[in-house]
Amino acid sequence: MAWRATIKKDTAIAGLLGLSADMFTQTVCENKPLSSIDKQRTLAITLFSGAYLGIACNYIYSLYPALSSSIVQSNFFRKMLPRYCETRSAGVISTVADNFVHVPMLYLPSYFLAVGTLQGVPVNNSIREMQDSWWTTLGSCWVFWVPFMAVNFAFVPPTQRVKAVAGANFCWTMLALLRYTTTCLEPSVSYNSPHYMFLERFLVYLAMAIMLLSAVIAWQEMVRVRLGPCILRSY
Repeated sequence: MAWRATIKKDTAIAGLLGLSADMFTQTVCENKPLSSIDKQRTLAITLFSGAYLGIACNYIYSLYPALSSSIVQSNFFRKMLPRYCETRSAGVISTVADNFVHVPMLYLPSYFLAVGTLQGVPVNNSIREMQDSWWTTLGSCWVFWVPFMAVNFAFVPPTQRVKAVAGANFCWTMLALLRYTTTCLEPSVSYNSPHYMFLERFLVYLAMAIMLLSAVIAWQEMVRVRLGPCILRSY
């Protein structure tokens, strides 16, 4: 029952934040009145955000503790790090697995295909758009999500991690919409418009603030425990 309640709550929160991100982008950046917003695009972003973060991420994140435990308990890993580092390595392993396995192999393909399909974009077009912007998108993911997820897996309780991701995803969704869903924009929308430039700069600065805050929190933890690079806690 608790697991189902968590899934429902996380799905609702993630979907609502996805809805808010797209509505904000369309009304503020694209300067559309509420009566002329792209409802199909808003629905696509809302459904994907709710379903993927609320359901898929809850399941995927639940696999990381077992993965971390199996790696930490291996003879190779024990020889690599001192014993006191073993209990603090789960966050590092989860961060690496999430950003360098989960994101490129599952999240990005799902995003392009699901959001495109829900908007009626042919699959071939979605695949072509993903291929054209693959390394730029993946690089942006790593810049934004690696520091955030390191702190998320280190300091946020497991039951609250999806909610934290949903909050950060509000910013990430707007960045993704602004930079990669160009086929959804009206021809009259200019990327040089004041609204667009203001919002893009705001989101970039917000992403930089998130990364800086993540680095400060990690540094404070390292100083507090005095364990050198083994700064991530295991829950």
